[in-house]
Amino acid sequence: MGASPTSRRRPARGLGPPPPPLLLLLLLPLLGPPAVHGDCGVPTRLTSAQLKEQFRGQQTFSHGAQVSYECRPGYYNPLRKPFNITCLEDNEWSSISDFCERRSCTNPGTPSHGRVDIPVDVKFGSEIYYTCEEGYKLIGSPISTCELSEGKVGWSEAVPDCETIYCLPPPNIAHGMSSAGDQASYAYGSAVTYKCEPSPRGSDKYSLIGNSTISCTLNSQNEGAWSSEPPRCEVVTCTEPTIANGKIISSYISQYNYGDQVIFECNSGYVLRGQSIVVCEVGDKWSPGIPVCEEEYDLTNLKIPNGKVLNSSRTVKKGDIVMVECDSNYSLEGSRQIKYIGQGNWEPKIPTCTLKLEPSKPPASLPPDVIDKIKKPEVAHGQVFHLFPVVKKGENITIECNAGYTLKGSSQIQYLGGGKWNPDIPTCNFSVVIIIILAGIFLFSAFGLVFFLYQFYNKRKGTYITDECLKEKTGLNYFVPNEDA
Repeated sequence: MGASPTSRRRPARGLGPPPPPLLLLLLLPLLGPPAVHGDCGVPTRLTSAQLKEQFRGQQTFSHGAQVSYECRPGYYNPLRKPFNITCLEDNEWSSISDFCERRSCTNPGTPSHGRVDIPVDVKFGSEIYYTCEEGYKLIGSPISTCELSEGKVGWSEAVPDCETIYCLPPPNIAHGMSSAGDQASYAYGSAVTYKCEPSPRGSDKYSLIGNSTISCTLNSQNEGAWSSEPPRCEVVTCTEPTIANGKIISSYISQYNYGDQVIFECNSGYVLRGQSIVVCEVGDKWSPGIPVCEEEYDLTNLKIPNGKVLNSSRTVKKGDIVMVECDSNYSLEGSRQIKYIGQGNWEPKIPTCTLKLEPSKPPASLPPDVIDKIKKPEVAHGQVFHLFPVVKKGENITIECNAGYTLKGSSQIQYLGGGKWNPDIPTCNFSVVIIIILAGIFLFSAFGLVFFLYQFYNKRKGTYITDECLKEKTGLNYFVPNEDA
């Protein structure tokens, strides 16, 4: 017997209704996605502008909401129109950029005896710099900034002053005096000159040592100070200088004092090394030092037979080096460079110039560097080809004959040294073929001349006979010699 419908709908024993949270999870897909309510956050922050008072402090804004900006202090709106942004549906604000510009400060002004440097402009936030002319000191701030004060822009510092720089009175010196008066101070650029007092009769005179004039200038702290220490007045003498192989040409002085000058000159045949003028200094010293007279050698006295000296100057001093060169076709025996060591002597010894050897005369006793060189040979009725007029051992030369001559021997030969060639030097002989051709031309010309004379002679002694019939048939004239001929 089957179960009743009621019994089929009865829940199984021990199972109660599903818990509420689980039921909600099962129903969520049927309810669809939840509604989204978006908003915009704090609006964009600008450098030169800010939100108006009513929008400040608010953190969220609904879609479609608008906010307005105003310029920050120190800035202004050149377009004179409001700037707004809107909260869009994507929860973002519409775009905006800085629209305010910096306000300008008034003309800062320039201090007397000074200047103002404006690196960029005079707008809000800019800096300017003040400086004074040379000899003036800046009193005040050297920097001023265009800033905001009580809602307006203006300069942070007042225009500074440029005051004249002064020096204290210059010091006095012993045995001397200055051009300074009784002033309490001296303006920048003022100069004071010192001089020494006259010496008592019979005593050495005082000499001024140092700069005679000092001036009021600036020190490292930009304060007034004298340019140097004042000079001194002292008795300074120098011993009369002497110079070997020379003399003093300046006017004679019985006693040389500080600052006196002496001029030197060397004797003939000597040259001055050093300064020709020296000055008496403190401590019995001559500055920059007494010169010396060194022997001077005239190169025209250096005779090198068949050679010459190469030097830019006509004279040399001890230690100078000159170059020696031989004439054409002469060889240098010795060093090409020689140094003058004084008293007419040279080191190494003066070289000599010797004549280069002829091809047929290479003496065995000569040095190898001479035997192995030879003058380029000459070939009669021919030409010798070589880069240089002298042929060295192992070098080749080329010989070519003139037109109408035939080379007998090798056209290229090598110098073996000692006047020997391999093979021997060739000769240029008159060509046999040319002789035959000339002889043929002569015989042919002679035969032609004889034939011409023969024909000419017979033509003058004969007569012409005309046969009218033959003439009509042939159109020719016949020549019949006389029987007497």
